[in-house]
Amino acid sequence: MTDDQTIHLIQLGGSLKVRAYLKRLAIKDRMKTLHRLIPHIQADSPTLAFFRQNFSKEIGALVVANFDYAAAEKIYNEAKILEKPKLLRSRTNPGFR
Repeated sequence: MTDDQTIHLIQLGGSLKVRAYLKRLAIKDRMKTLHRLIPHIQADSPTLAFFRQNFSKEIGALVVANFDYAAAEKIYNEAKILEKPKLLRSRTNPGFR
């Protein structure tokens, strides 16, 4: 899927297909694709809401790592590890949040 196709699908409401496609990619490939898509994100468009909702951690890791894919992958994986206990607590006790 090209970058233009991805942005076009998001704008037309096909965000589930795009999300599934991007989540299936390996983390390094996902980081590269997201880096290419960042310039296409406009401030008040469906693309901003889509990326904020689904890929904010990956994009945040890219920005913090100055777009170094290896460093961004490491930051992303560390963030996932830190988040796991919170997820387990909320799943066992849904009213805990």
